[in-house]
Amino acid sequence: MVESSVTWDSGGRQIIGFLQEPSPSVAAKGTWLVCHPIFEERKAAQRILVETGRALTAEGWVVLHFDYRGCGDSEGAFECFSVSDWREDIRIASAWLAARYSGLSRGILGLRLGGTLAWVEAATSDSPFTRAVLWSPILHGQEYLAAELRRKLMKEMLTFGAGRATRDEWIRQLREGQSVDFDGYCVTPTLERDLGTLVAEPPFLHAPPEGLIVGLTPRGRSDPGLVRWAEGWRKSGGTCTLCFLAEPPFWSLIGLVPCERLIRTTCEWIANRLK
Repeated sequence: MVESSVTWDSGGRQIIGFLQEPSPSVAAKGTWLVCHPIFEERKAAQRILVETGRALTAEGWVVLHFDYRGCGDSEGAFECFSVSDWREDIRIASAWLAARYSGLSRGILGLRLGGTLAWVEAATSDSPFTRAVLWSPILHGQEYLAAELRRKLMKEMLTFGAGRATRDEWIRQLREGQSVDFDGYCVTPTLERDLGTLVAEPPFLHAPPEGLIVGLTPRGRSDPGLVRWAEGWRKSGGTCTLCFLAEPPFWSLIGLVPCERLIRTTCEWIANRLK
């Protein structure tokens, strides 16, 4: 395989991408665009997502990773951007990949909030994506932010013996127009408001033709929210495979976390689409 750093422009800012391609002697089967999560989850999840890309590339797929504006290595300050900007980044990244590999099928894979953003783009009426893979996607953006703030509070209590503010105080500050520091990320009122618009509850007007939702839960237990999501996907005319794996939440853990079953399940589902 061939791996290389690539760049393009989105909204006047340079986007940094990581392209994984099969050997030039291998005819590419199609392309996959990977939507990473945000905050510290991006750092913790990067290795697993890159390993997944390598597994797909070994099977003949082209895989593109990228950082949204204000995230990772891409240009811009985090507090200057929000959900609408990151959705535009996805569309421009998809167009860049399509121009490089024209005529190939296009799939999208996302983790956590990246999974929700991937779904929003794949579930539009004019979506170019024929397949979508969502790993533990976020059902409600507002609840996700509240949970992240709760985690920040617990971290501060363990570090300092007490939290610097309560979760409700942080939410109040945001709704009063003040930004909140979240582990070095400046969460703005705009981001808090925009996350509130991200709700993946059926009925859905549109859905990708084919999809896979993988929920990583304790002991592989079913998640009612993801069950509703999958059912709504099918009622919208698409086919959706839903499975739950007892894999660790690698996006919130430090160090090497094996996720072989997750990668294998994803690659096998994708391979079966060609049979």
